[in-house]
Amino acid sequence: MEARVRTFVRERAFNRCEYCEREQATSPLIRLQIEHIIPIKHGGGDELENLALACVRM
Repeated sequence: MEARVRTFVRERAFNRCEYCEREQATSPLIRLQIEHIIPIKHGGGDELENLALACVRM
Protein backbone atom coordinates (compact mmCIF):
# COMPACT_ATOMS: atom_id res chain seq x y z
CA MET A 1 0.00 0.00 0.00
CA GLU A 2 1.36 3.39 -0.94
CA ALA A 3 2.39 5.85 1.76
CA ARG A 4 -0.03 8.49 0.46
CA VAL A 5 -2.94 6.05 0.84
CA ARG A 6 -1.92 5.22 4.43
CA THR A 7 -1.61 8.92 5.22
CA PHE A 8 -5.04 9.66 3.71
CA VAL A 9 -6.75 6.88 5.73
CA ARG A 10 -5.15 8.08 8.98
CA GLU A 11 -6.13 11.71 8.32
CA ARG A 12 -9.66 10.76 7.30
CA ALA A 13 -10.07 8.88 10.59
CA PHE A 14 -8.50 11.72 12.62
CA ASN A 15 -5.98 9.12 13.86
CA ARG A 16 -8.73 7.20 15.71
CA CYS A 17 -10.00 3.66 15.37
CA GLU A 18 -12.93 3.85 12.96
CA TYR A 19 -14.83 1.21 14.96
CA CYS A 20 -14.44 2.20 18.63
CA GLU A 21 -12.93 5.71 18.17
CA ARG A 22 -9.90 4.92 20.34
CA GLU A 23 -7.23 7.58 19.76
CA GLN A 24 -3.71 6.63 18.75
CA ALA A 25 -2.47 8.70 21.70
CA THR A 26 -4.14 6.29 24.15
CA SER A 27 -2.22 3.38 22.66
CA PRO A 28 1.35 4.64 22.19
CA LEU A 29 2.98 1.20 22.10
CA ILE A 30 0.71 -0.32 19.46
CA ARG A 31 0.11 1.64 16.28
CA LEU A 32 -3.38 1.69 14.77
CA GLN A 33 -3.48 -0.52 11.68
CA ILE A 34 -5.05 -0.01 8.28
CA GLU A 35 -7.23 -2.98 7.46
CA HIS A 36 -9.46 -4.09 4.63
CA ILE A 37 -13.14 -3.98 5.62
CA ILE A 38 -13.86 -6.72 3.10
CA PRO A 39 -10.74 -8.92 3.05
CA ILE A 40 -8.84 -9.35 -0.20
CA LYS A 41 -9.52 -13.12 -0.08
CA HIS A 42 -13.27 -12.36 -0.09
CA GLY A 43 -13.12 -10.00 -3.04
CA GLY A 44 -12.24 -6.74 -1.31
CA GLY A 45 -9.72 -4.38 -2.81
CA ASP A 46 -7.46 -1.49 -1.93
CA GLU A 47 -10.09 1.16 -2.69
CA LEU A 48 -10.22 3.93 -0.08
CA GLU A 49 -13.79 3.05 0.88
CA ASN A 50 -12.65 -0.51 1.73
CA LEU A 51 -9.88 0.63 4.09
CA ALA A 52 -10.33 1.45 7.76
CA LEU A 53 -8.04 2.48 10.59
CA ALA A 54 -8.42 -0.01 13.42
CA CYS A 55 -7.00 -0.70 16.86
CA VAL A 56 -5.88 -4.13 17.97
CA ARG A 57 -9.13 -4.70 19.89
CA MET A 58 -11.09 -5.12 16.63
